[in-house]
Amino acid sequence: MLRIADSLADAGHQISMVGVHRGRTLDASVRHKIHRFTCIFRRGILFYIEYNIRLVLFLLRADFDLIYTVDLDTILAGSLVKRWRAKKQVFDSHEFFSEVPELEGRRLKKWLWTQLGHWTIPYTDIRWTVSTSLAKALETKYGFAFGLLRNMPKRYREVPMRNAEIKNLVYLGVLNKGRGLEQCIRVLAARKELSLTLIGDGDLRQELEDLADQLKVSDRLIFAGRLPRDQIFDTLTGYDLGLNILESQSKSYRLSLANKYFDYIQAELPSIQIAFEEYVRMQEKFACCYLVHQATEQDIGDAITALQKNDNLDYDRMVEECRKAKQMWHWDVEKEQLIGQINKLYTPI
Repeated sequence: MLRIADSLADAGHQISMVGVHRGRTLDASVRHKIHRFTCIFRRGILFYIEYNIRLVLFLLRADFDLIYTVDLDTILAGSLVKRWRAKKQVFDSHEFFSEVPELEGRRLKKWLWTQLGHWTIPYTDIRWTVSTSLAKALETKYGFAFGLLRNMPKRYREVPMRNAEIKNLVYLGVLNKGRGLEQCIRVLAARKELSLTLIGDGDLRQELEDLADQLKVSDRLIFAGRLPRDQIFDTLTGYDLGLNILESQSKSYRLSLANKYFDYIQAELPSIQIAFEEYVRMQEKFACCYLVHQATEQDIGDAITALQKNDNLDYDRMVEECRKAKQMWHWDVEKEQLIGQINKLYTPI
């Protein structure tokens, strides 16, 4: 969201960012007004109720022209205040919220989130999401068209050619259920030459630490935590192979196109990606990654072995494809749609 906020500010809009205080310090580069709520409840239905009440109370007093809501957990407050105050509203859906892994088997909760979408999405003025597949699925479910706004990084400099032996692996993203992280750690146990760095944090961290201890790979598994966004590119250039191996149980995952896919490309870092529809589509344009069809230890290990063969010829080709793709897949191109569509709703003075 900082990238979107910065781009809109550069186009002349005044930005206020509203969210929840989670105990983390803000990125020093943030240059917008920030409002963060300290909620009594930390998770579950009571958290969402409290958070949206706080949002409504804040928005009723705030001076603004447009509400930019991200995902279904903020859309209710935005939708209510939009109608009460006759404002404009954008809905940016980063995932298929009613189909995330955390809701698998929870039929009532899935129904409630789905109904919330039916109650609120018709009142939004612009709807965006992160992949073509997800846009089609959301349009089918809710009956309104969704545009495509992919959260790509900015364009970065070229990276010196790696003399890669494919030993140092990296995962960038949230440490949550369904990301194939347990399988990646098991690959470490079988492949003594490999190390893995996890950049990010999440609910699964303690379980992953326990698994690493159990498999005796803690010395080759690094938990780097969250990084400021301006450090991600330089950090990724120090690794040999990126990982994005989602499990197929979640429909939200199956339709996704992760930010990390583009982060790896800007760092000219070949990666192993799951062969979901979006990644297959992108691979047809630029073959920047090795696709696996299942998030299993066997598939991941076989992919690494395949890339290590033929004197890294396939790996080197992927680096070259990343260099081509990064010229087109970056935020300076993507943000033009953002600014153009927002300016149609509201032109800054």
